[in-house]
Amino acid sequence: MQRLDHRSTSSGFFTVGDPNIDELFGGGLLLGGINEFVGESGSGKTQLALQTCLTVQLPPDKGGCSGSACFLTTSGVLPTPRLLQLTQEHPLLKSHDCNLSNVHTRSISSPAELSRTLQGIPLLVQQISAAETSSSRLKLLVLDSLAGVFRMAGKTTSETLMERSRELNEISALLHGLASTYNLAVLVINEVNASVNREHLSEAKPPEDYIRDIYYAEQARWFSRGSSLPSEQNFEANLGLVWASQVGLRVMMTRTGRRRFPFDGNNRSKRSAMKDAELDESNENDAILIRRLSIIFSCCSPPSAIDYVVTKAGVCSVGDI
Repeated sequence: MQRLDHRSTSSGFFTVGDPNIDELFGGGLLLGGINEFVGESGSGKTQLALQTCLTVQLPPDKGGCSGSACFLTTSGVLPTPRLLQLTQEHPLLKSHDCNLSNVHTRSISSPAELSRTLQGIPLLVQQISAAETSSSRLKLLVLDSLAGVFRMAGKTTSETLMERSRELNEISALLHGLASTYNLAVLVINEVNASVNREHLSEAKPPEDYIRDIYYAEQARWFSRGSSLPSEQNFEANLGLVWASQVGLRVMMTRTGRRRFPFDGNNRSKRSAMKDAELDESNENDAILIRRLSIIFSCCSPPSAIDYVVTKAGVCSVGDI
């Protein structure tokens, strides 16, 4: 993994722990706004989110904020063993005092509970600032995942969709308020649905509904799908336009199905970053699974993409090996 040569956090970003991904994001994870990682299961969204919970603790001269993180989860408890492993294996984190005591967590089970929790974040900020053992401020709020909150809410109907839109707007306002008031980064993990195929739209629908579906299918590709690989067109971000309009940085993370051999080629600096076996995939003849990270839209950078791997040492870009 390369040495980070990062712009100061006064520019409004902090490092995610990889210089190439930082550059793709326009400088790192955006402070004062909403960032989103969206993708299928196993694409590495939570892995990169966990990594940022530690990189935010780095000093400013290393690309961090000397800050702490709050991780809200809908899928169980915070994976603290993985966080601990990152502090021990990541080249940058293991040389600095980044630890689990600066990662606060709570489990969320409903939109109403999420709203109440977000309303209580100012109290957490005060408690962190007042703690004698802490010199950090809350600079990162992670929600894993927003779609999971609404999935728990039950069956989808026209009425529940209207209620979901109202709740999304309320949650978005709370997130924007926290990001702006405390200049913290909000990072939301989102899920994907199968994208709408124009050929499969039912012509049996009333003409106005059929045309509306075609219009949405054509427009959604600009804000809900990646375009750097054909497989990215198979998925689109969950929660629709209501949520997409609230996001400053939308990143799609995809399992490509491609594998590469880390000891082929001539770029040894790249290979050294991939020397650890993957966390969640068995190696086939020591081949490493390659994933793709794509900027769908951003207020800070143009659409672009990069390959990455997930190792014991964290999420690492690999480029052309």
